[in-house]
Order: sequence, then structure tokens, then C-alpha cells
Amino acid sequence: MEIPDDIRHKIGIGIKNPPEVKATTTPLPRGMIADRLTEPEKLELLFQHYLDNKEKIMKIPMSLISSLAIRGKTLPVPVVMISNPGNQKSTIMDIIQPLDAAYVADEFSPKAFVSGKPKIDEKTGKEMQLIDQIRDKLVLTSDLAPVINSPNWKENIGKLTRLFDGRGFQKLDGHGVHGTLEKTRFNFLGAIPKLSQERMREMAHMGSRLWTLRIIPKALTVDQIIEAGLKMLNQDQTIEDKLKILSNGIAAFLETRNFAVNSISWNHQKDSRDAHLLIAQMASLTRTLRSGVGDDAEVVSEAIPRAIEGFYTLSQGEAINQGRNWIQKEDVLPAVRLSIDTTTSERRTTFLSLIEKQEMKIKELKIVLRPALGIIEDAKFNKKIDHMLDTALREMQIIKLIKIKNGIATLDEQIKRLQVAVEDEISEAVSW
Repeated sequence: MEIPDDIRHKIGIGIKNPPEVKATTTPLPRGMIADRLTEPEKLELLFQHYLDNKEKIMKIPMSLISSLAIRGKTLPVPVVMISNPGNQKSTIMDIIQPLDAAYVADEFSPKAFVSGKPKIDEKTGKEMQLIDQIRDKLVLTSDLAPVINSPNWKENIGKLTRLFDGRGFQKLDGHGVHGTLEKTRFNFLGAIPKLSQERMREMAHMGSRLWTLRIIPKALTVDQIIEAGLKMLNQDQTIEDKLKILSNGIAAFLETRNFAVNSISWNHQKDSRDAHLLIAQMASLTRTLRSGVGDDAEVVSEAIPRAIEGFYTLSQGEAINQGRNWIQKEDVLPAVRLSIDTTTSERRTTFLSLIEKQEMKIKELKIVLRPALGIIEDAKFNKKIDHMLDTALREMQIIKLIKIKNGIATLDEQIKRLQVAVEDEISEAVSW
């Protein structure tokens, strides 16, 4: 995606001979000169101004794009954004969509990736399958609900497991063999309004193939909501104008990184040892947070190599965006955020609450997990929710995330030691 010089000057990114930037045409602060800011700082200001202060959250989609530049990668990194409608999941997709490295797949299913009746390329005579078109791309699917909520969910996700392992996908029917078993490296960004606790538990049996990013809006008062609405009405730019500015900003930024697929050789020797340690620590924490519990109370915990590789790839993408081909500790923060978010909401909330308060009475913890318990005077409703929370807390004990003694919940000793070691990084990442 080529960005003309006049557009580059307007958005203040990738300018060769930058003039003074005016506050009326760019989110850069008044009176500042563009070349006094680094390119990542300019991009963050653009997101801050036009994307509701989501400049930190955008590190994850940007890392998914930039990591495609690394040579030798084979394992896809799939991320699913979870948030209620109106929190800009679709907007994030829309501003990435124009990039050459992006591929929009409105239908994300085994049938979509490999068809039994594909079109045939007239020149080569080969099948034109979707799986061949997504190689080295960031695949965008704006609504995963039809796949996630399908009655055939387990069958579909089982078939997609091979795809998420980067090993291609193939099917056999009466017309022959379709698809490919060649390594198919891609990254994936999807969205869904809600992922049920049941689905999250089932995903635990998949291993770290799908990561989730929870976009949690800040709580606003009625007055703050009205103020935000007035600010929108007073702006003279349409939504389409803003989308174009953001898309152009991303494209111009990638130009400053000389982005090209499979173009960067990694300098592993220069990687920070502290960064490697943090990746390993977060993979270990993820192993517990994502553990499944069978009907017989058997714990299903994944091995950590896939989690480590996914976190490392994401950290490499952030390092590229900062202008390096080696990682530093701060580059791991996007992976830290995914580690905390890729679990059930009850486990996430319990873990973060016990970091803050060290210990909590079970009654107090239940109200934090389901505030309605302290508000609604409906005995039947409260009993149902209370039973559900008892089950969730029992699972957290089984997987050794927490321990409960005399009605008091605390973090398990091993998790506590791990949490203390990474507390600062967790605190920063969840504040995004």
C-alpha cells in the first residue's frame, strides 16, 4: 500500500523532511516538530487521538502484522478480540484491511479454507483454495460467532487445529484430495462479542492455539458519556475520514520499518535474557490459567512450547515496530496481556483481585465475580449464580490457581511466587 507524500505529511508519519506539524491536522501536540518524536510515538498518538486511547491495545494487532516479516516462522499466532458491541473491534479490522499483508475472510471454517469444488486457475490448472491465499498474511474475520457458537463447534475447531499448527489443511472426497499439507504460516485476528465459559473451558483442551484479547472499556459516568458524545459532534471529520487517516498512518509507519514479508533475519544472540525469562514465566502462568478440568476432576494442562513460541513471535513483532531485530523486556508486554486475557473471566478476575488484595473472603470474592449477587433480591437467581461460582472456584482449586481455607481465598503458593516475579509487567499490561 503506497502512501503519497502529501498524505504522509498530513498524518505526520514517515516524513523525510518534516515541517512543523499543526494540531489542527494531526494528533501530535501543538508546537511540536514531527522529527522530535520517534515513529512508534507518532503512531501511538494517532491511535490515542482517533481510536479512543487504544494506543496500547493496538500493539497486539501491530505485532501480528510486523512479525510476518520474520524469516523462518511456521507457527501461526491467532488472536480473538472479545468485547461488547461498540468497543471498536470492527474499527480495528477496518483500518488494517487495506494493507497488502491483510486478507479478509468473512467465513472462517474448514469448508471455507478447503473446498471440494474450488475454482481452477486457468493458467496453472491448479485449484484456487483459500488456504493458499492466506500464506504469509494477517487473516481478518470480523465475526467468529457463527463458528464459535455452531452446534458443530468441536468438529470445526478440531479440524482447524491442524491449520493453527501451521501444517496446512487437506480433505478427501469423491473428487479426490483437496488442499495442501505444505507448511502454511499466517497470523489471525478475529472478533466476537462474547465467549462463553463453556467454550473457554473446551478451548483449554486445544492447547495455546487461540489467544484472546479482552477489550475492556473504562467505566464512565453519565456526564462523561455526554461529554464524549459532544466531542464527537463538534469534530468536523466523518468516521470514514478517521478510518482513512488511521489506515494511512499504519501503512506509512510500516514503510518506516521497511516492512516486507519474510525479510528479517533475527539476531537471537542480542535478545535480552530478561525478556526470555519473562516469556517463560508467562507461559508457565498461562499453563495454569488455561488448564482444563475433566468430569472426573482430572487436570488437563498444556505443554508450554507452543505458548512460548507464540509469545516470542508476538514480542518479536513489537521489537520490529520499535526498530530492532532483537527483543527487550518491554517488548513482551503484548504477550503478558494475552496470557492474562486467555482464560475464563472468573479466573482472570480472581487472579487479578488476589494480586491486589492478597486474600479475600469467599463471599466478598463472589460479589466481585458477579456484582448482581449483591444487588438483585431474587433467591432463585442468586442460588443459581452462587452454584455456578462454587463450581468455578472449585475448578480454580483443582488446577492449583488458588487455595481456600476457612472461607478465605489466596493464590496457590507456586502461583504466588510467580506472580511476585512478574507483578509489575502484569500491572502495566492489564492497565491498557
